[in-house]
Amino acid sequence: MPLDETQLIASPAMDEVLDWLGSKSGDPLDDLIPLRRHLRTVISLSLQPRVLMRLLDLFEPRVARIHALVFPLLLDASTPLPRNLRVLSQSLVDLHGQLAEGFMYVVGHAVGEGFQRPKRRRDTLAARALHSLRLQYELSLRIASGTPPGFWKQINSLLVNQQTTEHFLDSPTLQLLHLVLAMHAAQAEALTPREQEFLWRHAEQLAAQVELTTALPKKIECWLWVDTHDERPPTPANRRAPPSADGLLFYTCHTLGVVTQASLDGLTAPRNFRNVLHHAARRWLNPPQRRHNRRRGNYRVEVCPRLSSLWSLLHGDLSAAASKQVTNEWQVMNDSPAGYAAMHIAGNMPNLLSGSVIGIRRDAKEPWSLCMVRWVRSENSEHLEMGLEVLAPYADAVRIAIASRPAAPIPALLLPPLNGTNRGETLLTERGVYETGRIALMHEKAGKLQVVECQTQPLVTQTSSIELFEFERIQHPAH
Repeated sequence: MPLDETQLIASPAMDEVLDWLGSKSGDPLDDLIPLRRHLRTVISLSLQPRVLMRLLDLFEPRVARIHALVFPLLLDASTPLPRNLRVLSQSLVDLHGQLAEGFMYVVGHAVGEGFQRPKRRRDTLAARALHSLRLQYELSLRIASGTPPGFWKQINSLLVNQQTTEHFLDSPTLQLLHLVLAMHAAQAEALTPREQEFLWRHAEQLAAQVELTTALPKKIECWLWVDTHDERPPTPANRRAPPSADGLLFYTCHTLGVVTQASLDGLTAPRNFRNVLHHAARRWLNPPQRRHNRRRGNYRVEVCPRLSSLWSLLHGDLSAAASKQVTNEWQVMNDSPAGYAAMHIAGNMPNLLSGSVIGIRRDAKEPWSLCMVRWVRSENSEHLEMGLEVLAPYADAVRIAIASRPAAPIPALLLPPLNGTNRGETLLTERGVYETGRIALMHEKAGKLQVVECQTQPLVTQTSSIELFEFERIQHPAH
């Protein structure tokens, strides 16, 4: 039975909560442990909506103080996070989830007097719930922990409400829902925390361009569908066809993608973030299909997680003993011709970023395949998983000389043409090397140095870590 306000005052548990809420702390991080405990207590009780609302009004600013301290620390973090930062971040994820749960309870029971005023209307309360969910999602992406349990169940519940409640039309709730749906469609887990930050701000300006409907679209290729009775995230229709069921919603970010793509040429944003918008625009315009079925894997592989170390291995600069210091062992969970999903099992725990390039091979008899890290996931400081896209089955360590950089030749990896695509020979370097013009390609073979003049072609791929570009070898006429 719900507690009334008299019962609330008489409750020993609530007396402790109220005493703590009335206290002040100089350091917001000192609030973390008691805040989690007391908020959990409040959420677990079936309080009257108005009573719970008053308590949430007091808890929300305390959660915001901790968020303001912890969130910026994650901007340049790699995965896995240091243990202390992981504990702080995961606690903050839980706090946002508890706040959202509390607001959702009030939304579901907000009837009668006291909930008609603007600050207490159901649409306003739903927007507060969704604001907490949005922060939870943004934080989970930044720490690569995966979507929190129950997150999409709550989002799908709000999607149902926005379709059936008149107040939600053109409301802050609908704008936030569009934003979360757009970020999911953009596959933001493939970006670094700083790139994610930029994309959130960009998507905020264009969230109104997301189209949402209950009717099955005629051309469904660029749409995603949501089963609002389910707990699963939206699914691209070109990957899995929507079922014949009640409660389906469909949305597309195609217009958002068109606007983003059109703005790339005249973009005034830093060059560092052009690849972010290109990444998002491609996925908003056409959600990627899975080209190959994944096969369950259960075998070990050797991984070299650093591009500089991989170059040294391919160039033959490291002894067998030294090579073991720059590699580690992983377990392949599933694979396909296009990529892998793997989990770290032995060796030094590397720090990974989405968009970096690693080397992978089954054993020393095989060449190093080059793969791009498409996503990373970590449940704790001792756990690390990654998804990989194959870039090339092998590569050669070379150097390139650029006239504008006369100091020393720059290490690069020479990748062969990729079968089944129009991609020719490519060079892979660290970020910041590529520029248009002529370069000298220096390739050592059998103890001999071959130098070829080349013309760079447009970038194939650019991330926060690497640049991959094609080139043409310049053939000079014989004298």
